[in-house]
Amino acid sequence: MAEEKVALNVPQEEQALAPRQSRAKAFILKFIGRKTAVIAAGFIILLVIIAFLAPALEPYNPATPDYDAILSAPSAKHLFGTDEYGRDILSRLLAGSRLSLSVSLSSVTLGAGLGAILGILAGYYGGWLDNLIMRIVDIFMAIPST
Repeated sequence: MAEEKVALNVPQEEQALAPRQSRAKAFILKFIGRKTAVIAAGFIILLVIIAFLAPALEPYNPATPDYDAILSAPSAKHLFGTDEYGRDILSRLLAGSRLSLSVSLSSVTLGAGLGAILGILAGYYGGWLDNLIMRIVDIFMAIPST
């Protein structure tokens, strides 16, 4: 005998009429409904595109100084101005986006990988190893973030 799955608090007549959605489609629809999430995702995508296109977008070499334009204000020649060594700030921002993106991605990957391994070990073996891992995590959680 096949058992039917019945959702709680939904009449059976409405269940038959409701179209079935995949989880991915439901997630996308819920995600699009949240404006801050869409704006944040767009900003992250923009940063990734800028990081990949940075070498082509840089108007000047970010490490080369322009001694005639030390601490100059934004102008047509240097859109964001220059720093105390005469280096173009826009070029340095574009070059720094690649480094920032790679450092953040590698730190998240390392943290997630290490956390997954420690969580699997603690869950599988339990006992004293679980207690040791949890005390180490508690020590890290006790350190203020700022």
